[in-house]
Amino acid sequence: EIEYTTGGTTATPKIGLASADNTSSYLGDGTSGAYVWGAQLEAGSFATSYIPTTTASVTRAADAPKIATTLFPNNTAAGTFYARVTQLSVVSANYGIVSYDASGRALYTASGNISRIYDGTTVVSAGGTVSDLTKYKLASCYGAVGGLQICRDGGTVATGAYDGSFGTQTNLNFGEVASSFLNGWLHEHRYFPGEKSAAQLQALAA
Repeated sequence: EIEYTTGGTTATPKIGLASADNTSSYLGDGTSGAYVWGAQLEAGSFATSYIPTTTASVTRAADAPKIATTLFPNNTAAGTFYARVTQLSVVSANYGIVSYDASGRALYTASGNISRIYDGTTVVSAGGTVSDLTKYKLASCYGAVGGLQICRDGGTVATGAYDGSFGTQTNLNFGEVASSFLNGWLHEHRYFPGEKSAAQLQALAA
Protein backbone atom coordinates (compact mmCIF):
# COMPACT_ATOMS: atom_id res chain seq x y z
CA GLU A 1 0.00 0.00 0.00
CA ILE A 2 1.29 3.47 -0.96
CA GLU A 3 -0.15 6.71 0.40
CA TYR A 4 0.84 10.18 -0.82
CA THR A 5 -0.43 13.49 0.60
CA THR A 6 0.41 17.00 -0.58
CA GLY A 7 -0.54 20.42 0.76
CA GLY A 8 0.05 22.14 -2.57
CA THR A 9 -2.49 23.13 -5.18
CA THR A 10 -0.87 21.02 -7.93
CA ALA A 11 0.51 17.51 -7.69
CA THR A 12 1.48 14.82 -10.19
CA PRO A 13 1.77 11.45 -8.44
CA LYS A 14 3.10 8.63 -10.60
CA ILE A 15 3.49 4.88 -10.22
CA GLY A 16 6.00 3.11 -12.44
CA LEU A 17 8.94 0.73 -12.74
CA ALA A 18 12.60 1.64 -12.47
CA SER A 19 15.90 -0.21 -12.65
CA ALA A 20 17.51 1.85 -9.85
CA ASP A 21 16.86 4.69 -7.42
CA ASN A 22 16.28 8.10 -9.04
CA THR A 23 15.81 6.50 -12.43
CA SER A 24 12.60 7.51 -14.23
CA SER A 25 12.73 5.07 -17.14
CA TYR A 26 12.83 1.31 -17.45
CA LEU A 27 12.99 -0.68 -20.66
CA GLY A 28 11.88 -3.95 -19.09
CA ASP A 29 12.48 -7.41 -20.48
CA GLY A 30 9.52 -7.59 -22.81
CA THR A 31 7.58 -10.19 -20.83
CA SER A 32 7.40 -9.26 -17.14
CA GLY A 33 4.92 -6.73 -15.79
CA ALA A 34 3.31 -5.20 -12.73
CA TYR A 35 -0.27 -5.00 -11.52
CA VAL A 36 -1.52 -1.75 -9.99
CA TRP A 37 -4.89 -1.86 -8.23
CA GLY A 38 -7.03 0.48 -6.16
CA ALA A 39 -5.68 3.88 -7.22
CA GLN A 40 -7.65 6.61 -5.48
CA LEU A 41 -7.49 10.43 -5.48
CA GLU A 42 -9.19 12.37 -2.68
CA ALA A 43 -9.48 16.04 -1.68
CA GLY A 44 -8.83 15.97 2.06
CA SER A 45 -6.17 16.12 4.75
CA PHE A 46 -5.81 12.33 5.03
CA ALA A 47 -6.50 9.16 3.04
CA THR A 48 -9.60 7.08 3.70
CA SER A 49 -10.26 3.42 3.01
CA TYR A 50 -10.72 2.18 -0.54
CA ILE A 51 -13.87 3.43 -2.33
CA PRO A 52 -14.86 1.15 -5.26
CA THR A 53 -15.89 3.17 -8.35
CA THR A 54 -16.36 2.64 -12.08
CA THR A 55 -16.82 5.63 -14.42
CA ALA A 56 -18.19 8.14 -11.90
CA SER A 57 -17.19 9.42 -8.47
CA VAL A 58 -19.21 8.26 -5.47
CA THR A 59 -19.65 9.28 -1.85
CA ARG A 60 -17.97 6.83 0.47
CA ALA A 61 -20.02 5.09 3.12
CA ALA A 62 -18.90 5.23 6.76
CA ASP A 63 -16.65 2.40 7.94
CA ALA A 64 -19.00 1.00 10.56
CA PRO A 65 -18.54 -2.76 11.04
CA LYS A 66 -20.69 -4.76 13.43
CA ILE A 67 -20.94 -8.31 14.74
CA ALA A 68 -24.05 -10.19 15.76
CA THR A 69 -24.10 -10.96 19.49
CA THR A 70 -24.99 -14.57 18.66
CA LEU A 71 -21.47 -15.02 17.26
CA PHE A 72 -19.53 -14.46 20.49
CA PRO A 73 -20.16 -15.09 24.22
CA ASN A 74 -22.15 -11.91 24.86
CA ASN A 75 -23.42 -11.40 28.42
CA THR A 76 -26.54 -9.21 28.62
CA ALA A 77 -26.30 -8.91 32.42
CA ALA A 78 -22.76 -7.49 32.61
CA GLY A 79 -19.94 -6.59 30.24
CA THR A 80 -16.59 -4.82 29.98
CA PHE A 81 -15.27 -2.95 26.95
CA TYR A 82 -11.80 -1.69 26.04
CA ALA A 83 -10.82 0.51 23.09
CA ARG A 84 -7.70 2.24 21.82
CA VAL A 85 -8.74 5.25 19.74
CA THR A 86 -7.45 8.26 17.82
CA GLN A 87 -9.89 11.00 16.80
CA LEU A 88 -9.25 13.44 13.98
CA SER A 89 -11.15 16.53 15.04
CA VAL A 90 -13.10 18.15 17.86
CA VAL A 91 -16.62 16.78 17.90
CA SER A 92 -19.73 18.92 18.15
CA ALA A 93 -22.04 15.95 18.68
CA ASN A 94 -21.84 12.35 19.91
CA TYR A 95 -19.74 9.84 18.04
CA GLY A 96 -19.66 6.16 18.70
CA ILE A 97 -16.67 4.02 19.56
CA VAL A 98 -18.23 0.71 20.65
CA SER A 99 -21.97 0.31 21.22
CA TYR A 100 -24.92 -2.00 21.20
CA ASP A 101 -28.11 -1.06 19.37
CA ALA A 102 -29.72 2.30 20.26
CA SER A 103 -29.59 2.87 24.05
CA GLY A 104 -26.79 0.46 24.98
CA ARG A 105 -23.83 2.76 24.45
CA ALA A 106 -20.73 1.13 25.85
CA LEU A 107 -18.13 3.74 24.83
CA TYR A 108 -18.64 7.03 23.02
CA THR A 109 -17.42 10.60 22.95
CA ALA A 110 -19.82 13.49 23.42
CA SER A 111 -19.70 17.13 22.37
CA GLY A 112 -16.63 18.74 23.89
CA ASN A 113 -14.50 15.58 23.57
CA ILE A 114 -15.80 13.95 26.74
CA SER A 115 -15.58 10.15 27.01
CA ARG A 116 -18.76 8.51 28.27
CA ILE A 117 -20.71 5.35 29.00
CA TYR A 118 -24.51 5.38 28.80
CA ASP A 119 -27.15 2.75 29.57
CA GLY A 120 -30.18 4.61 28.22
CA THR A 121 -30.86 6.34 31.56
CA THR A 122 -27.58 7.31 33.22
CA VAL A 123 -24.55 9.00 31.64
CA VAL A 124 -21.13 8.63 33.31
CA SER A 125 -18.22 10.71 32.01
CA ALA A 126 -14.50 10.10 32.41
CA GLY A 127 -12.62 13.10 33.80
CA GLY A 128 -11.06 15.65 31.42
CA THR A 129 -11.22 15.70 27.62
CA VAL A 130 -9.41 14.00 24.77
CA SER A 131 -7.26 15.83 22.20
CA ASP A 132 -7.26 15.60 18.42
CA LEU A 133 -4.75 13.24 16.78
CA THR A 134 -3.79 11.80 20.16
CA LYS A 135 -4.12 8.09 20.82
CA TYR A 136 -5.96 7.26 24.04
CA LYS A 137 -7.36 4.20 25.83
CA LEU A 138 -10.81 3.70 27.31
CA ALA A 139 -12.25 0.94 29.49
CA SER A 140 -15.84 0.76 30.70
CA CYS A 141 -18.20 -1.77 32.20
CA TYR A 142 -21.75 -2.25 33.42
CA GLY A 143 -23.25 -4.67 35.90
CA ALA A 144 -25.17 -5.13 39.13
CA VAL A 145 -22.09 -4.95 41.38
CA GLY A 146 -20.21 -1.83 40.25
CA GLY A 147 -22.93 -0.11 38.23
CA LEU A 148 -21.63 1.97 35.33
CA GLN A 149 -17.88 2.60 35.29
CA ILE A 150 -15.47 4.26 32.87
CA CYS A 151 -11.74 5.01 32.87
CA ARG A 152 -9.48 6.78 30.38
CA ASP A 153 -5.71 6.24 30.19
CA GLY A 154 -5.53 4.63 33.62
CA GLY A 155 -6.93 7.66 35.45
CA THR A 156 -9.64 7.86 38.08
CA VAL A 157 -12.58 5.53 37.46
CA ALA A 158 -15.87 7.44 37.21
CA THR A 159 -18.97 5.58 38.42
CA GLY A 160 -22.75 5.93 38.30
CA ALA A 161 -25.97 4.07 38.92
CA TYR A 162 -26.93 1.30 36.49
CA ASP A 163 -30.60 1.06 35.51
CA GLY A 164 -30.41 -2.73 35.10
CA SER A 165 -30.61 -2.86 31.30
CA PHE A 166 -28.01 -2.14 28.66
CA GLY A 167 -30.57 -1.91 25.89
CA THR A 168 -31.22 -4.12 22.89
CA GLN A 169 -28.19 -6.28 22.16
CA THR A 170 -28.63 -7.63 18.66
CA ASN A 171 -25.30 -6.35 17.33
CA LEU A 172 -22.10 -4.92 18.72
CA ASN A 173 -21.23 -1.89 16.58
CA PHE A 174 -17.77 -0.43 16.04
CA GLY A 175 -17.26 3.25 15.29
CA GLU A 176 -20.96 4.10 15.52
CA VAL A 177 -23.69 4.88 18.00
CA ALA A 178 -27.23 5.68 16.81
CA SER A 179 -25.93 6.68 13.32
CA SER A 180 -23.23 8.97 14.78
CA PHE A 181 -19.90 7.82 13.40
CA LEU A 182 -16.35 7.94 14.72
CA ASN A 183 -14.18 10.49 12.92
CA GLY A 184 -10.87 8.74 13.50
CA TRP A 185 -9.38 5.30 14.06
CA LEU A 186 -10.43 2.47 16.33
CA HIS A 187 -7.09 0.69 16.63
CA GLU A 188 -8.09 -2.07 19.02
CA HIS A 189 -11.13 -3.36 20.88
CA ARG A 190 -11.62 -6.05 23.52
CA TYR A 191 -14.81 -7.40 25.07
CA PHE A 192 -15.13 -9.32 28.34
CA PRO A 193 -18.45 -11.05 29.23
CA GLY A 194 -18.62 -9.75 32.79
CA GLU A 195 -17.83 -6.64 34.81
CA LYS A 196 -14.33 -5.74 35.97
CA SER A 197 -13.35 -3.99 39.19
CA ALA A 198 -12.21 -0.37 39.22
CA ALA A 199 -8.59 -1.46 39.60
CA GLN A 200 -8.91 -3.83 36.65
CA LEU A 201 -10.40 -1.05 34.47
CA GLN A 202 -7.50 1.21 35.35
CA ALA A 203 -5.03 -1.52 34.42
CA LEU A 204 -6.81 -2.11 31.10
CA ALA A 205 -6.76 1.58 30.16
CA ALA A 206 -3.23 2.33 31.42
